[in-house]
Amino acid sequence: MDYKALKGLVLKKYFSIGAFANDIGWSRNKSSRIVNGIQNPSVDDIVDLTKSLELDEPTFFNIFLKTCPQCVQSRFEVKPNKAAIRQPNNERG
Repeated sequence: MDYKALKGLVLKKYFSIGAFANDIGWSRNKSSRIVNGIQNPSVDDIVDLTKSLELDEPTFFNIFLKTCPQCVQSRFEVKPNKAAIRQPNNERG
């Protein structure tokens, strides 16, 4: 998710997170956490953001579905967690 772009759109339209919070119907605290990337938005929050900011499809995808090369690579890297691998009772030490 591109929080920098989201924050830019919020401030461009509303000039402050407080004004954005009033319009979207969220607390200022929740609005600040989401816009600043401290909290991930729920699906319902994304719907609210899309409507409030009047996002077109390309902008929506750039904000909410943006990935970086490191993120894509890490999705497919599987590292076994040795602590989670259970051994049969007769092989335990």
